[in-house]
Amino acid sequence: DTALDAVTTATEWLLDEGAADPGARLPGAVSYLEMLAVTTGGEILIAGALSALATDAGEGEDRAVLARFFGANRMARVPGMVAGVIELGPELVAGRRLLDS
Repeated sequence: DTALDAVTTATEWLLDEGAADPGARLPGAVSYLEMLAVTTGGEILIAGALSALATDAGEGEDRAVLARFFGANRMARVPGMVAGVIELGPELVAGRRLLDS
C-alpha cells in the first residue's frame, strides 16, 4: 500500500462506517490528521524536486534526495496509521459503553 492508498482507506471509513457512530471517529482524529500531513508534505517535496530537476535549477538532485529520504522514512509509515483511525475508535466507544452500563 502507498500513503495515498492508506489515506483513501481511512477517509472512506470515516465517511462511511464512521458516519454510523460519529463518536467512533474522534479517537482516530490525530492519526488521520498526521496521515494527511505526512502525505501532503511528501507530495509537496516530490513536486518541488521534479520541478527543480525539470528546470535544471542546480538544486534538483538535492531536492530529490530529500524527497526520497522523506518518502522512505515518513511516508512509508502512513499505511500503518490506518489502524489508529479505523480500529481505535470503535474499541474506545465500546469500552466507554461498558463503563457507563
